[in-house]
Amino acid sequence: MRAGTAVRGLRLCWGPQGQAGGRTAARLLWRAAGGRLCGIQWIDQGQPSWWTSHACLCNAYARQKFYELYKSQASPIAGEALQRIAQVYQIEAEVLGRPADERLAVRQAKTQPILAQMQSWLEARLAEVSGKSKIAEAIRYMLSHWDGLTIFLADGRVEVDNYC
Repeated sequence: MRAGTAVRGLRLCWGPQGQAGGRTAARLLWRAAGGRLCGIQWIDQGQPSWWTSHACLCNAYARQKFYELYKSQASPIAGEALQRIAQVYQIEAEVLGRPADERLAVRQAKTQPILAQMQSWLEARLAEVSGKSKIAEAIRYMLSHWDGLTIFLADGRVEVDNYC
């Protein structure tokens, strides 16, 4: 969460994960002062002594890196990345205000394939550009944070942008 962000509420949910193996999970949710779901962190018990967590990251921050490159350098790769990201935002506009289960179903049907293609496309572009370039930095950021940036595909309550 960004420093200085007012937190309205914090909730820890604990219970069965619903997957094979009898795993359990805790879900940590926090909301910003405006009431918007700001973050979600799952803490899953895989092995008896191993715990993993999954944080929700903000896609607006990842998008901003491509926007700045397109604005300053007219980068064609950044431009195409923005077009692909815009498709995700168009779908989000369609599901805005709908119940979480409906949002999740639409995201899995429409957004998941777009992002799967984008991930492959980003990996291919990364192999083509200089590793020290700003576009490589933007691509690496998105790819290295992919799980956190796409966690909204697994939970309809999570916003694509959380601005935290």
